Amino acid sequence: MAGLVLLVQNATDRFDTWAYAWALVVLAGAGVGRWLVGVVRGRAELAASGGWLIAAGLVAFVVFAVFFEVVVGIGGRPVGSAGRYGLAALLILAGLVLLGRRLLAARRP
Repeated sequence: MAGLVLLVQNATDRFDTWAYAWALVVLAGAGVGRWLVGVVRGRAELAASGGWLIAAGLVAFVVFAVFFEVVVGIGGRPVGSAGRYGLAALLILAGLVLLGRRLLAARRP
């Protein structure tokens, strides 16, 4: 996973993205490994927890990317009018996901 992140950073010359790319290496990378072990050994609980780690890593990557690129502006590139509202839209989406999960959990017996 670290090699893939470094490949993309080297190709785009954007090494400042380490501010948020660590989420891919630490969380999503560990999730991929856990998921693979679960699939190969037939252990559904490992595969499921690996899937959750992958999802958490991707969500953390997107949240931190929006924060550092839009709010902090570490890239030094103009974001444009659509990017200004990225953090607000991301927070609203996260709230809707949490609300939906809560409502679905309440419907289960």
